[in-house]
Amino acid sequence: MITYYNVHTHSPSRRLDEVAILNRIIRGKEEKEKCKEEAGLLSAGIHPWYMEDVAEQMKQLQYIAALPGVVAIGEAGLDRLTGIPIDIQQDVFARQARLAEALQKPFIIHCVKAWEELMAVKKQIKPKTAWIIHGFRGKPDMAEQLVHQGFYLSFGAYFNPASLPIAYPGHILTETDDKDSDIQMVYSRIASALHITEEELGKQIQKNVKALFPFI
Repeated sequence: MITYYNVHTHSPSRRLDEVAILNRIIRGKEEKEKCKEEAGLLSAGIHPWYMEDVAEQMKQLQYIAALPGVVAIGEAGLDRLTGIPIDIQQDVFARQARLAEALQKPFIIHCVKAWEELMAVKKQIKPKTAWIIHGFRGKPDMAEQLVHQGFYLSFGAYFNPASLPIAYPGHILTETDDKDSDIQMVYSRIASALHITEEELGKQIQKNVKALFPFI
């Protein structure tokens, strides 16, 4: 029997055989109470689309990030398609990365057309904790660069099949993100694209998740 691991979702799990990390985007004070009351596994971060009162958001995140149920920081990110200046995004991103490093929790990343900036921050911080690109749909050459630099790639329902073998076996993770999709379907599509069984994929994903999240 497969246990399905969903490292990034915006919807509570509906499966008994799924281990899901529910993402909380920090926008206001109400997130503190929501996270305190949540019984499952969480990630929490300041999304580049929602940088509204960064000082207050960071204050909230610092409290929330230390909660025992919060197993990852993020999604944080860099996104050139949003209206926030990239230098502000880089500053907030770096502050979250340092928080992840201080707490020794994996860092979940949203990146759109800002790969050079992302790699520059990673080079500056030199993290020991895992950095995970969520919802990766990029081409193989980008996958190669990222894996070479130690990133993990998390794939959802839609992906570039040619990038999968670059992340597999040791740097691949799975997710549903904000899509109304089932994690089993994600496993099935990835396994089919890799020409392996769903059981083989399940064993590898479990191994990778346990390496990054030993407390799960």
